[in-house]
Amino acid sequence: MAQSLDGGVAWRAPLGTTLPGDVVESKADLVSADPAWADGDQGTCAQDGLSVGITRTSNIVKDFDGGDYVDVQTEYNGTFKIKLLDVDNEAVKKTAFGDANVTVTPATPTTGARYHVAHNPEQLPLSAWVFTTKYGRKYKTFEIERGRVSEIAEFKMESQDATGLELTIRSFRNSNGNYVEEYGDIDGNPSSGS
Repeated sequence: MAQSLDGGVAWRAPLGTTLPGDVVESKADLVSADPAWADGDQGTCAQDGLSVGITRTSNIVKDFDGGDYVDVQTEYNGTFKIKLLDVDNEAVKKTAFGDANVTVTPATPTTGARYHVAHNPEQLPLSAWVFTTKYGRKYKTFEIERGRVSEIAEFKMESQDATGLELTIRSFRNSNGNYVEEYGDIDGNPSSGS
């Protein structure tokens, strides 16, 4: 069973943030790659975890006799779905609604910290993303140089369940021409040296 890392699974940072380019085993690994990751922890992920989707669609080109001649790929994309439970976390609010649409007011002697979210149709920004999980001693890391929240599932506020935000993040081509870079441990066992 995959587990979260340091309590988190997803991190978001501004476009252009340096990606670690390797397996991430701790938040310190991310922050050492670029300090911009320090404030990007998206908090606790729901039990369903992280869903990784890869879409390839194609059209079949027929020959003169009506047979299948060749298939031509018409679409490729990668998406990540995650349900975040820390819905009042400032980083999560900014991810779901846009950095410029979230204002946080610090606590005062008479009130706790408060937030305001402007719900509007402005397109959410492209961002850098890192998703990481562990399974025993094995770690897996997905890096997205350019990704955007493309969908927010309907969320309910009810007494019998924790409110969560289910987000779909769509990846776009990176500077290497790829959509996602994946790093992982084969077996989680370092060599004993000789």
